[in-house]
Amino acid sequence: MRSRWRGACVSAAVVGLFVSSGFAQTTPTAPVDLVPPYGGGYVGVKVRTENAVPGDFNLLSAQFPNLTDPRHNSVFGWGYNCTGGNPERPSEHMLCWMLETYFENGAERKMEHHLVYVNPTGWNTRAIQMDFDRATNRSGLGLAFERIDWRGKDSTTLPWMTWYKEQMQLNGNTSLIHQKNNVVVLRQLNSGMTGPLAYANLMWLDAHDRVVLGQMPWLPGGEQGPRVILANPNEGDTALLLMRRVDGVASTQPVKLGPPDSGGAGFRALVTPN
Repeated sequence: MRSRWRGACVSAAVVGLFVSSGFAQTTPTAPVDLVPPYGGGYVGVKVRTENAVPGDFNLLSAQFPNLTDPRHNSVFGWGYNCTGGNPERPSEHMLCWMLETYFENGAERKMEHHLVYVNPTGWNTRAIQMDFDRATNRSGLGLAFERIDWRGKDSTTLPWMTWYKEQMQLNGNTSLIHQKNNVVVLRQLNSGMTGPLAYANLMWLDAHDRVVLGQMPWLPGGEQGPRVILANPNEGDTALLLMRRVDGVASTQPVKLGPPDSGGAGFRALVTPN
């Protein structure tokens, strides 16, 4: 959370969830009220919940000063148990959406939209964070969830993909598909390198429709690095093409079958050309 938030660290006035039944059915235990300003000038609408529930839905707006820009950040929010940053009732949880029209941190000026959760101990998170740079139009989306399920329209079925912390899980018949040939699909960082050449290519299908395993483009002299190529074998060959180095020269050679019993009785040895 940003340092401009104190207490629950919620970045703006947050507010009452629009629940149609709450607005349409105003009863003595759930009235809709225009509320006077809270501390800090937060004004809005309150939708009261049942007496047994220790919180209300609030609709609020506020103005916040920026770091250096004289223009204030106008904020609009709605949610449960919300005021201008802290839960309205500290013993209850808070969940609020909010819009910031002009957040300025010295270097950037942004519009923001986020969902804020705060528990009674003060632990808080922006579970969803969207921002739009006013100068460059750059947009960003941040998600802070322990688990994200990706489902079809039937929410009762097994998710086709689930994201956990530091793990992506594919479920059922889900597969990864790339729509272009001869493009590296998987790469991994070489711990001893930096920059764009620091990533080893792990696996892809090349222009000859061969499966290529391994390739390190950072090697000197333009060498493509150790790799294994799986290809349709010719008579007497195997499906493997291996990179090797002989007398300082790197090349990719097919792995061939040796004569019968060359690998021992009943076995053929695998050989490459001299």
